[in-house]
Amino acid sequence: VGGELLAGEGKIKRVRGSKITIKHGALGNLMPAMTMEYDVKGAGTEMVFKSGDTVVFTINKDLEIVSIQMK
Repeated sequence: VGGELLAGEGKIKRVRGSKITIKHGALGNLMPAMTMEYDVKGAGTEMVFKSGDTVVFTINKDLEIVSIQMK
């Protein structure tokens, strides 16, 4: 299963369980700049992020975060 990954950078607006809301710039030509909630369950990372953190992240074509880290 070949999936295209898109990298983005943004600021965390809210953390809620395994979901985080990120205000980010455009992600390739798939998604314009927006604020959106993403599920980070599949990222294999502990939820150490808080509102106001700047992060870099990668999403798959299903808009699931596959990796995220502090910038």
